[in-house]
Amino acid sequence: MITNTRVDQILKRPYANQIHIWYAELQQPDEYYVQLEKTLSHDEQKRASLFYFDHDRRRFVTSRAILRTILGHYLEIAAEECRFVYQKYGRPELDPLHHSSLRFNVSHSYELAIYAFSDAWTVGIDIEYVRLLADMEQLAKRCFSAREYSFFLTLPEEQRQEAFFRYWTFKEATVKALGDGLRYSLERIDVGALPDDQESSILLALPNETELRSLWRLHPLRPSQGYKATIALAERRGVQPQDLIRVWNEPF
Repeated sequence: MITNTRVDQILKRPYANQIHIWYAELQQPDEYYVQLEKTLSHDEQKRASLFYFDHDRRRFVTSRAILRTILGHYLEIAAEECRFVYQKYGRPELDPLHHSSLRFNVSHSYELAIYAFSDAWTVGIDIEYVRLLADMEQLAKRCFSAREYSFFLTLPEEQRQEAFFRYWTFKEATVKALGDGLRYSLERIDVGALPDDQESSILLALPNETELRSLWRLHPLRPSQGYKATIALAERRGVQPQDLIRVWNEPF
């Protein structure tokens, strides 16, 4: 079940079999942006300074600072006290010093960020702004499975752009949930033909995986007009997440 709630109703961390999904606008007022920037670590500020364009730097700062703010509320600490460690492919996780089992994943595109938090589930999330791509068909041919690409070519031209980004978020969310970066080529993630219902979840089986990680549940999300998003969850035999809670973020 997917429900909507307000920020002030969801400051407690997710319980077992619950996933919190947050959305955040990355274009924030200057006075709020200044406060967000102060929560970043020295390393994060250094990384932000490397962006050539100011709008890219502001998006990174805002996305990371809001992540810190949400985690701070869950952990009941200040946002600037959150510490991260980074996995092989750069995925951030909470430092073991926090003694927390909280898991999270983040994605942002254009002016919108999306965050997933869970205390029991391995999750991956991806959001994409639907836009014109000059090389869309070439990307589809290279990154889609044979079944997916064949289905893609059967679609009318006016439907291909939306279909491309539905497929893309399915694949990126799965790769991020796996946590293995480019070890999984995108064409190996095969969901076949897209269902007519754009909100139907999809059960995805990956080859050559252990039983625990072979099945993934892909839930399409509808974050805002002009965006596609998907959350990927590790499927567990006999267990389903009881609630998916969507929250549109507001400044704290």
